[in-house]
Amino acid sequence: MYWFREEQESAFAKAISTLQPNFSKPIITKALPFERFKLNDETFLAYYKRNPEAPFCRRYIDPKMKLLERDFKEIFDPFLK
Repeated sequence: MYWFREEQESAFAKAISTLQPNFSKPIITKALPFERFKLNDETFLAYYKRNPEAPFCRRYIDPKMKLLERDFKEIFDPFLK
């Protein structure tokens, strides 16, 4: 996660430590200061939405999406319409 203001860094750290007891493995997400934005190559923008049947999507993204849908059913939207 990227933070823009100093107070966001501590809020992220608090959120991670609050969530950690819900997981058997350490959360590896890092909170880093935002420095600059570089738009990704067009090929990779909305990749999952455009290529849901691609091997990478089926193997890596689908299982994560299923977990998100299971755990956050009331707010889950795979394509953020």
